[in-house]
Amino acid sequence: MHKSLRPIFDRLQKSMVELLEEIKDQPDSVLNERPENGGWSVLQVIYHLVLVEEASLAYVKKKLSFGEEIPEAGIKQTMRAKYLNSFIRMPLKVKAPERVDESQMPKDIRFWEALKKWKDNRAELEEFLDQMPDKFLKTELYKHGLVGKLTPKNMLIFFELHFKRHRKQINKVLKEVKYVV
Repeated sequence: MHKSLRPIFDRLQKSMVELLEEIKDQPDSVLNERPENGGWSVLQVIYHLVLVEEASLAYVKKKLSFGEEIPEAGIKQTMRAKYLNSFIRMPLKVKAPERVDESQMPKDIRFWEALKKWKDNRAELEEFLDQMPDKFLKTELYKHGLVGKLTPKNMLIFFELHFKRHRKQINKVLKEVKYVV
């Protein structure tokens, strides 16, 4: 993996492990409990994070499979990345795209199944990044649904900010449900 990507990937891994360590001893019934005011349960939020990363990697792999020239990133990509980074930090409620929303989740999510799926996806992402030629680092390889084309590094930064945003949501849900410390 290119040295510019490794620290971001490692932070993603650390964040995932810390969250999973914190909730691993909770029964699925608690982790599947939705807040009284509506919204997703802890496991639904986690599953959403998994789906986003899975769909993103699938898009990047598919794009590379076409064998076509991928445009170099420029000032427009930089502006899109800045916009996304600012937008995701705002406390606005955003409806998830259909391919990563509740309709794509199992009705009854099991913690250990979600954990396995997330770890498998992360291993696949790491393997992909390890094998990705450096020539793709500054290309518009990734496409975000809101802002458009971004570099692989900006994809990882999005994953990190997306996780942080949803980590706050998870913390809020944990306060509302019968979370046992």
